[in-house]
Amino acid sequence: MEKMNRNQTFQWLEALAILMVLDDHMSTRIGILSSIFPYNSFYMPMFVFISGYFYRDKPVIQTIRHKVRHLLFPYLIWAFVGEIISYLLMRFNIVNWFVNPFSIIRVKQLFLIDSLSSITGASWFVIMLFWVSIGYGILNSILQLGKKNNDYIWLLLSIIIGFISLKFCITGYNTSSLRLFLLRTAWYLQFYHMGRMFHCYWEKYIINKRLLYICSACVGINVLLICVMGDRINFYSTGGMGHFNSWWIPLITSITGTLFWYKVMQLAASKIGQEPIIDFIAENTFTIMECHLVFLNIPNFYAYYQFLHGNPVYADFPMKIFIHGAWLRYSPNTRLLGWFCGLLGSLIVAYLLRRLKVFIHVRATSIKVK
Repeated sequence: MEKMNRNQTFQWLEALAILMVLDDHMSTRIGILSSIFPYNSFYMPMFVFISGYFYRDKPVIQTIRHKVRHLLFPYLIWAFVGEIISYLLMRFNIVNWFVNPFSIIRVKQLFLIDSLSSITGASWFVIMLFWVSIGYGILNSILQLGKKNNDYIWLLLSIIIGFISLKFCITGYNTSSLRLFLLRTAWYLQFYHMGRMFHCYWEKYIINKRLLYICSACVGINVLLICVMGDRINFYSTGGMGHFNSWWIPLITSITGTLFWYKVMQLAASKIGQEPIIDFIAENTFTIMECHLVFLNIPNFYAYYQFLHGNPVYADFPMKIFIHGAWLRYSPNTRLLGWFCGLLGSLIVAYLLRRLKVFIHVRATSIKVK
């Protein structure tokens, strides 16, 4: 989620992934090939895989400083902004999304599990990625990763640890915040390492393989799994690690979904090339992840207003659910409109933040010159 010298295929892949996030949060109203590759069967591991792809070997202290600066601090700032917005909504008696942060339990939740207010609820991914990155940096130093034999040994071990983590989650060991933190971090580490290994060892082979063969194999595996397992190939809301139906299928579907879309985005990058809007979306996935729920709810606020004013069209609006959380998927129309509002609103925020950074940089430079 941090911008580095990314190849164009990964620009397209990351842009696609964040669009899937928005679509999933609106109950898959657009559904990009979701009948074969359901979002919740691969796209969160794919995000971690993308981050691992851009891992660079650094001393542990330097890695920690970098991740604190680029992930933890912005995450905490967005959590603070979310709390302010939620507090204002509560004070104006609109909805009650505010969570009092002044307790040890809430602070532990903030630093280990996810943001406090549901308005920034999607940022669980950011704090998870922060700890996965830190953990991987420490393991990299201890295990001397980057050497081929060590990399493959850790790949095998991380997959086994991932299987064990899911076994514990399925049996209900994910209920406390500390256990959830450990199980979630352990499970996602394998995908971070796979991203690094893809960059170091596998991409040079995969990139030259014919798209038809690889994509057909991925489609065939997923179709077979769907025929046997149905919707159970999905693992919903890995923020809480509580909706797994198998200890091994999530690994298979994460690989098939990621590999399929990598090859498709490779084709898009080669045929279309660089697109400014794709690059802008890919380079602002952090901002989109943090603030899209605010804008996704614009149609819900409108429906809520109409409900309060007695409009019979919105008589079935679930007021109590909406008042207590930002995750309402109301109707097909509001969900579809919400997707566009979430994307457009997030991009406007990202653009304004970019302009603000440029302004601050120019002002700071002019002060130094004087």
